[in-house]
Amino acid sequence: MARRALALGVLALLALLGLGAAGEAPKVEVYARSRAEEGKENILHCFISGFHPPKIDVELLKNGEPIPNVQYGDLSFNEKWQFQRLVHVPFTPRSGDTYSCRVEHSTMPEPRTYQWGTLCLLPSRWSSVALYQAPKVEVYARSRAEEGKENILHCFISGFHPPKIDVELLKNGEPIPNVQYGDLSFNEKWQFQRLVHVPFTPRSGDTYSCRVEHSTMPEPRTYQWEPDF
Repeated sequence: MARRALALGVLALLALLGLGAAGEAPKVEVYARSRAEEGKENILHCFISGFHPPKIDVELLKNGEPIPNVQYGDLSFNEKWQFQRLVHVPFTPRSGDTYSCRVEHSTMPEPRTYQWGTLCLLPSRWSSVALYQAPKVEVYARSRAEEGKENILHCFISGFHPPKIDVELLKNGEPIPNVQYGDLSFNEKWQFQRLVHVPFTPRSGDTYSCRVEHSTMPEPRTYQWEPDF
């Protein structure tokens, strides 16, 4: 109860801070995390972006009925006060079943339902976008690396779609704690990008890398940082 009250309070504050921004209708995309196979468990995603104000209601449906135990990602926004949110749930697609995402927002005269697997439901300017694009990954230090001198390790992932991606920074093959994740952003072609970073002090003999998992990859892939000292 307290958590819900806090969330409503945050939404109210965001709405007040963004009063100068015009109403923006949401762009909605419904897709499976990995290529769908009948009878094989997957994750159904509904990604809603570019909307304002932040108040929005989203439901995932199976055969027109709400699916239980849906997970709601954090609400985030860009410098233009355009908001985005990812909603997802495990599902097992079967012939004859329909899956969809129902969205209600103040810019819409009524709630609208977007069906999984139907590209034409996307706005026309997005309809030619390929559904699956592999990420490009760059691993580098913020400044010229010197042994024993504190620096910042960056992993920049770009050009990928769909937006769901898992990224870890590793030292000698083990996850590094306190990693910072930048906001997920995208361009007009629905290609996403994200910067992940953490402070580090490079030393001879240590290895640093970035492990990325995405639906376009058959398995997670590790990209190693190459020091120049």
